[in-house]
Amino acid sequence: MKTFLELATDVANFTQHSTDDSDMMTKIKSWLNLSQRSLTEQYDFWTELETTYDFNTADGIEAYDMPSDFDKAFRVADLTNKVELTPMTEQEYVASYLSNIANADEGKPTIYRIYGVLSRLRQMKLGLIPDAVYSMRIWYKKIPADMSADGDYAFVDADVFLIFNTMGHTFKWEKEDEKARGAWAKAKEALYQLLTNQMRKHGTNYQHKIVSNFASAHRS
Repeated sequence: MKTFLELATDVANFTQHSTDDSDMMTKIKSWLNLSQRSLTEQYDFWTELETTYDFNTADGIEAYDMPSDFDKAFRVADLTNKVELTPMTEQEYVASYLSNIANADEGKPTIYRIYGVLSRLRQMKLGLIPDAVYSMRIWYKKIPADMSADGDYAFVDADVFLIFNTMGHTFKWEKEDEKARGAWAKAKEALYQLLTNQMRKHGTNYQHKIVSNFASAHRS
C-alpha cells in the first residue's frame, strides 16, 4: 500500500510529469483525494469506514449533532431500553405523528431522522422528544479524511484505482481525452475488483444484514 507521496509520484511518472513541478504535483494530489472521495461514494459498506458513536439524550431536546465525519447511519439503538430505533424521513414522521409534533410530546424515542443531508454537519432528530436521559449508539459510515501529509495512506488499499483514476483526471486536464478514457477504463476494472473483494469479506448477504431501509433509500 503506497503513501500519498508515492501515489502522486507514480501518477506524475506515468503521465510524464516531473515531480519537481510543484504546481502539477499539487494538482495530482488534489485529484488523488478526489479519487478517494469518489471511491467512498461507489459503495456504502466499506468495512474500513464502519464505526460507532455513543451519545446521551437530554430531557426535552429533540436534535443532536452527529460527528463531523458522519456520512449515513446503518442502525441506531437505545441502549438504555435495549431496543432499535426505526428510521424515517421527516415527511413520513410528520404524516404519521402530526399530533405529537403539534403538541411537542415527550416520551421514549422510537424513531430517528437525519438532517443536514446537503451540508457536512448532520443532525439526528428523535421522536418522541426524549423525556429523560437515554444512552444511544449509532453504527454509521464515516467520511475519511483527505490525505495531506506525504506519509498518509488512503482509507483502503486501492492503489491501482487511485493511480489510474488520477491519471484520467490528469490527462483530461491536458485535453488528452483518449488517454483519459483509457486510464478511467483501467480504474473501472480496478474498482470492480475492489468491490468484489469487499463483498466477499462477509458473504454475499452481508450488506443486507447491516443496512436499514432508510440507508438504502438515501443512497438510491
